Amino acid sequence: MQAIKSHFRNEAEKHAIKEKGFADFNQVNPDYYEPIDDFRGVRVSAGLGLENEEQYESTYVMVESSWFQRTGNKSKYCAMFTVKGESMEPTLKDGEEIIVDRSKRELLEGKIFVLNHSGSMLVKKVQFTYNGVELISDNPAYRPLKLNFEEANNLIVIGQVVRGYRDF
Repeated sequence: MQAIKSHFRNEAEKHAIKEKGFADFNQVNPDYYEPIDDFRGVRVSAGLGLENEEQYESTYVMVESSWFQRTGNKSKYCAMFTVKGESMEPTLKDGEEIIVDRSKRELLEGKIFVLNHSGSMLVKKVQFTYNGVELISDNPAYRPLKLNFEEANNLIVIGQVVRGYRDF
């Protein structure tokens, strides 16, 4: 993936969904909703990883302000991605829209992160080992991706998953 650019497009291009607490950018009261970057066009693999070849410019999606107040997350650090693949099922389903807090970049045991590993975008649970880090799939049909310390240090941590169809 070359880059993810984050800037406003014109008002007509700002879009969102009305389900799951998200709303159309142009039809909401700003007192009740806050914008976050919409990177649903960036493919985040719950499997072996996906490369995103083209440059992606974000739009915005509106998320209810009460969720930010309840969880302590800040909208300016959050972005929405879509999960591709079934390796994180039952926790994250194929096609599920997730919110990632890009300020949370320190890997934590048992937490789910969006990561760039050698150019491939992944969504995986983190487990520390004596030899490095394992990126774990919740679906037992998928084996962990084992990284030594050097490989783990080369991971680009996009952020921690803080919301899918439920809060994390």
